[in-house]
Order: sequence, then structure tokens, then C-alpha cells
Amino acid sequence: MSLAGIDIGTTGTKVTVFDLDGRIIAQAYREYPLIFPHRGWIELDAVRVLRDARDALAEAAHKSRRDPIRAISISMLGEAAAPVGRDGKIIDNAIVGFDTRGEQECNYLVGRIGRSRLFRMTGAPPNHTFTICKLMWWKRHRKNIFKRARKFLLFEDLFFHSLGLPPTINYSLAARTMAFNIHRKHWESAVLDEAGIDSELLASPAASGAIVGEIPQHIARRLGLKDSVIAVAGGHDQICGAFGSGVIRSGLACDSTGTVECVTVALDRAIVNNRMLKSNFCCSPHVVPNMYATLAYNFTGGSLLRWFRDEFASAEKKKAEKLGKDVYDILLENAASEPTSLMVLPHFTTTGTPHFDPDSFGAILGMRFDTTRGDIIRALLEGVSMEIRFNIELLREAGVAVDELKAIGGGARSDYWLRLKSDIFGTPITALDVPEASALGAALLAGIATGVYRSCEDAVASTVRKKKRYLPNRRNKAFYEQKLKAYRSLYPALKKWAKRMETHEEHEGH
Repeated sequence: MSLAGIDIGTTGTKVTVFDLDGRIIAQAYREYPLIFPHRGWIELDAVRVLRDARDALAEAAHKSRRDPIRAISISMLGEAAAPVGRDGKIIDNAIVGFDTRGEQECNYLVGRIGRSRLFRMTGAPPNHTFTICKLMWWKRHRKNIFKRARKFLLFEDLFFHSLGLPPTINYSLAARTMAFNIHRKHWESAVLDEAGIDSELLASPAASGAIVGEIPQHIARRLGLKDSVIAVAGGHDQICGAFGSGVIRSGLACDSTGTVECVTVALDRAIVNNRMLKSNFCCSPHVVPNMYATLAYNFTGGSLLRWFRDEFASAEKKKAEKLGKDVYDILLENAASEPTSLMVLPHFTTTGTPHFDPDSFGAILGMRFDTTRGDIIRALLEGVSMEIRFNIELLREAGVAVDELKAIGGGARSDYWLRLKSDIFGTPITALDVPEASALGAALLAGIATGVYRSCEDAVASTVRKKKRYLPNRRNKAFYEQKLKAYRSLYPALKKWAKRMETHEEHEGH
């Protein structure tokens, strides 16, 4: 017997089948493109996403046929939704969260309800990225589509619907809509009434780990699944990843480093105070019962080192190909061994928390003739990590404990980067032997629902294995504590400079 975690992401779906000890039996992946119909508009072909997700599930089921899948659950991207017509078919592309549409609609809701009240009810710092703003946009600008729609579903609900099951949305994903009351666990009428959206257009909310149903026999057979496969409500991908990392009590956090770096912190209660709102920190139900979670993230993340690789590391690329090594390993072998005096603002794309500033920019400051290539490589990692440390400090000021982090993602494979992070964060960091934490988190929910594990604690103890623990170097930690003070003033200072430059350019233009 095995368990499948289906990780539906922005650019691809990966299905991972685990045995009951959390070891991978089989995997399958399908990639799909983002669609850019107009500048700032970003969509997904929901029909293709569902087809590819089902194909990946069928492939994974075939690979694991000797140990048949007993239950499935889903880890998924947030916010993105698509309309489904009365015949059950998808009638428009899904609009993803970071699509620019919905700003006017968000401003309308804030004006009618109030920014603070919206946040305290929904745990979502008001922003156009949330689903309710996209639904309002559809109602205003795609009236024909809106009238034809029987449901607007996010990708968990859509996938269940495609399997012939009731459209069901877990609490952690529902919280990404800005229309869900995170305390009472139901759609918030105060928001829906002002938005002009009927709750009947949305899926039925359920706790993560709730059984949605048994996949109908004719669909199961088409996918190569055995009869009586149970589908279980999953979780938002970052929160599933935290669960799959063992982040199941207050004070623990998961640091996931990929293209984006995201820290997911477990909370023993909902924290929706003004400091959280000011810093744009969300508060969502955890997939663990009676717990909550918050996210701090930087969109530049690990892509900053990729940028350096692509633009300045042709020699290292050739060396990596010759030696059969990973180019990142070679870059980090040549990185400075000691903290640098350089300051890097890692805003090479739209910022994440706390600023949500699409107009900020990256900067490398403090270079001299004796600055080395190794200094710059280390400084880039310091900048990304310093941005996360800044977020951690803001979380602590809001009453969120961050005592220790579990590291997952591509960055968790680097001994060098984890040591650096521990020094900058000032906390222990544990690297985990969990290659697919989000999918594992979903699979564990499936296992708990079907009685394989007695509880979340039992599931984590049975499957999550620690690889190595890193403790801060006292001298480096003290250095970075001082550097953080300067870092906190970097963004405001450069923001002022950018505004002066804009004013100068406008003047020159006239």
C-alpha cells in the first residue's frame, strides 16, 4: 500500500508516490506554460493543467503498481481560479495570483470594509493577488463568462471535480481567496456581499485531511488506479511543505529555497494584529488541526544565484560540464569563506513581504578594487538571507516566535549556504532528508485520513528524517547582527533615490 501526493504548481505538476516510511516509490512530472495575453496578465490553461495532472497521476500509478496507491491528496498553488460552466466544463483560463488584474476591485473592498477589518476576518493582507479580486474582475469585464459560470474553482477543487468528486477546498487554500473567515472556517458573507459574489459559486470548505470521497471506479481504472482509492483534502503548497518538514508546533518554521525563498511559520493561534498587517504577513489555517501558519517570502530567492550563473559564470559552466559537477557547487567552492562588507538588496524582481513593491530594484553596494569574485558570490547569498532575516525580525515584533528552521528545496543541499543562513538568521537550521516536502505533506494527510498514521505527530515521526543540524557561529552571528541594522535602512534610502531619479527623468523629458 502506498500514498500519493499531487503537487500542482504554477508551471508544472509532480506526482510523488511514497511508501509508509516516507520513501519515494515513484514520480511523474508534467510541465505546462504560463500564458501572457496582455502585459501584466498571467493565465493558465486550466484544461491542460488538469489533463497533465491526471496524466502524471496515471504514470505514477503505473510505476508503483506493485505497491498500489491507497489514497491521494493535493498540494497546490494558491489564488488561481477558473470558471466552470453548468455542463461541468471549464469555460475560461485560470487567472493566477500575480496577474495584475483586480487592483481596482481590491481598493473597492478596502473602501467598503476597511483594510484592518478585512485582514482580521480573512487573515489576508488586502491585495489584488487574492482570488476574490479576480472574481470581481470577471464579473465586471467578462460578463458573459460570469453569467455562464456555475462555479469558480481553485486547482484543488478543480482536480477533485475532474475526478468526479464534489468540488472541495481545504481551509488553507480557501484563505488565499481573501473571502474566507479563518476563525469560523466558512465563506465570509461580509466580503462576498460587498464583492457581489454568491457563496454558491465557490467550493465547499473542508479541513485538510478530510475525506472528499472515493474516486469513481470508471475514472480510477482509466488512471490505472485500483478500486477504492480515497481522495483527501490537501493544503496550500507552502503549508503542505511545512507539514512535510515536521513544522507542527509553534516556534518551528520551514525555509524553502527555490526560485522563490519562503519561510512558513507554525502558529498555535491566529495572529492578525496591526503589525502583521503592516508587514503584509498573512495568517492561514495550518493543515495541522487547530493550528495556523504565516508566510514570509522573497520572490528573488535562489534565482539571484542563477542570474549570476547565466550572466557571469561561463567559465564555471564549462568546468562543470568537463568535470560532470553541478555548476552551483563550483560557484560556492569559490565563494568567500568569511562574511563580506558588501550590501546586496535582493529586489531583482517584484518584492515579497513586507513591501510588495513592484518598482523596487536590486543593488550591490560597497565594491572596491580589492573586491573579489568570491566576495560577490557570498554577498548575493547574504543579501537573500538578510532579506529573510529582516522578515523574521518583523514577525517577532508581531508576536510570532521563530526559534528553529527546517531547510528544504534546492538551497537545502548546500552545506555552505545553510551555515551562512544559520549565522545570519541567528537560529539553528536542520537540513532534512525530504526531497519532496510539499508532496510528502499531502501524502501524510492522505495517510492520516485513511488510518495509516494515528496523528500528525505520528506521521511526521514515521517519515521525516533529519540530515544535519547547523548552529550559528558566534562571531559571524554578531557581525550579521550589526549588518542587519544597516540593512533595514537600505530599501527606504534607495526608494527615495529612485523617486528623485524618476522626477529628474520626467523633468528632462519636458
